[in-house]
Amino acid sequence: MNLSLIRKTHKYQFLLFLFIFLFVAVMDCYCLMQRPLIHKVKRGETLWEIAVKYNVPLNKLIEANKLKNINKLKINQSLIIPINEINFSTDSSAKTLERTGVYYRLKKGDTLWDISRKYKVSIEKITAENNIISPTRLKVGEVLFIPMSAKNLDRMSYLDRMKLEIRKQIMLPKNVKMRRWQYIVIHHSATDSGSAKSFNYYHKYKRHMTNGLAYDFVIDNGHGGPDGKLEIGSRWRRQIQGGHVKSDYYNNYGIGICLVGNFTRYAPTEKQFNKLVALVNVLQDMCSIPLSRVVGHGGIKKEYTECPGRLFPMRRLKSNLRF
Repeated sequence: MNLSLIRKTHKYQFLLFLFIFLFVAVMDCYCLMQRPLIHKVKRGETLWEIAVKYNVPLNKLIEANKLKNINKLKINQSLIIPINEINFSTDSSAKTLERTGVYYRLKKGDTLWDISRKYKVSIEKITAENNIISPTRLKVGEVLFIPMSAKNLDRMSYLDRMKLEIRKQIMLPKNVKMRRWQYIVIHHSATDSGSAKSFNYYHKYKRHMTNGLAYDFVIDNGHGGPDGKLEIGSRWRRQIQGGHVKSDYYNNYGIGICLVGNFTRYAPTEKQFNKLVALVNVLQDMCSIPLSRVVGHGGIKKEYTECPGRLFPMRRLKSNLRF
């Protein structure tokens, strides 16, 4: 056989082999890309946390799984991660034309006024961003984009991270059943300093309260405990009634939160306030407590007290809570 013909034959065989190899490799990659990425929900995880983990837009995660209630995920629930939406960019300095803001799924009873107040964004901006022609014809389950400044978005991200941490902190053991809480009652200690430990001693040995600390939670102010630190009382851990008000009814059905400080003379620290906002939001979600049932101690009938103090920013607090 001619030597040149042999060489040509070998060359064509090699090229054919190379083509087949590349074709198989490409098909394998294609099949892998088509295979859905599945995430199993772990205890305490939220949809926001999962979206951040995989770097996918929250609204795309909602759409991919056709979720109706984004606040009620089940342990071991399988979620499809839309891999075509994953942002693989690692250059933090790269400029982007993406809008800054958050996505919000409409719930029954939501109005644009409620959403505008919650996110501190004008109704006009929300309607313009979402091409809303008739605000009265919004549908439950519809996802809206809420435009927000980078500063407000950063604060919301900060509070969201804080809420995730708080949710993990206050999670009850499996053998403890949640009480049917109906109210959240805000107090101040009326002292310049203090902590859960010092209040527990006072309540147990001075006021002779069998279960010690009267509150479920204490938020420190830097004088007795780190500023903004959340301390969890044994009453919450054991889910037993409080001792923070005179009314037996509110002790039975009201979660007691005490901020260290005397708010008849000064306001809470910013760290205390932010921790309170995050904590109350988490408790509202966990216990289905509406905004109307988040009250100050003095707001309870026949309690006759100024607590949590005239300088406590109740209006500001409620503007940061869910409805």
